[in-house]
Amino acid sequence: MNWFKLAIFNKELSKLASIRGEWWIMDGHAEFADDNTNHSGIVLDHILSIHDIDPDMFDLSKATDKMLLEQGLNQEEIDYVFDRKDPRIYGLEELGWQRVHGNNIQTQTLTFEDLKNIEYGLYDIDEEVADRGEEFDIEVRGSGMFFRDVPYSIIESKNPSLILEYR
Repeated sequence: MNWFKLAIFNKELSKLASIRGEWWIMDGHAEFADDNTNHSGIVLDHILSIHDIDPDMFDLSKATDKMLLEQGLNQEEIDYVFDRKDPRIYGLEELGWQRVHGNNIQTQTLTFEDLKNIEYGLYDIDEEVADRGEEFDIEVRGSGMFFRDVPYSIIESKNPSLILEYR
């Protein structure tokens, strides 16, 4: 193997996701979303819980729009609960959460606050993320921008303008 092929191999090897699984980052805290409750399930549980409905005690398979309206949900929330709309979109757009799948991050906006949440959330997932010099791909849904191989140190800076170089 020549040095060029080795360099490409090493770069690809280093890009393997060291962040395992799927996560939601909520206000700098990471919640595992790769278990019995996936990304959508966590959002649904959140929607129900903000209306004082215990997701573990409420049988959605027997619920109707009318029942949920009576419980205080609005029609948009009901559409997410019944999977007529993608609940992950609600998590990103309405709740301002960030979605993580391996070393891929999805966010609605990319502000100082978003980067702070991402930094804290990634650290919450893996305290050694900074030591390894991890790189992440970041999709910003609101602007349609995509940033590739963004070093953790840039995320840690919390300066959105520094990320533009990775577009």
